[in-house]
Amino acid sequence: MEEKMLAQRVKQKELISQLKTQLEDLEKYAYETGEAGLPQSVVMERQRVIIGECSETFCLDIVLSHTHGSNICTVGQN
Repeated sequence: MEEKMLAQRVKQKELISQLKTQLEDLEKYAYETGEAGLPQSVVMERQRVIIGECSETFCLDIVLSHTHGSNICTVGQN
């Protein structure tokens, strides 16, 4: 029984990974054809760079975590 659950979890993770890849491909295609804005992955990478630059400039310790699709930002003083 436990082996079946483990196998099902592995299969679900594989399917989720495939869906994420398909979504990224679709977002990229939509952007390239002018049907949508920047893909989410590009926007998030730009945000990471900006946050990194701000943390260096203002000597802040910024920790980003991703929980259930939302970004949580914790800021502390260095």
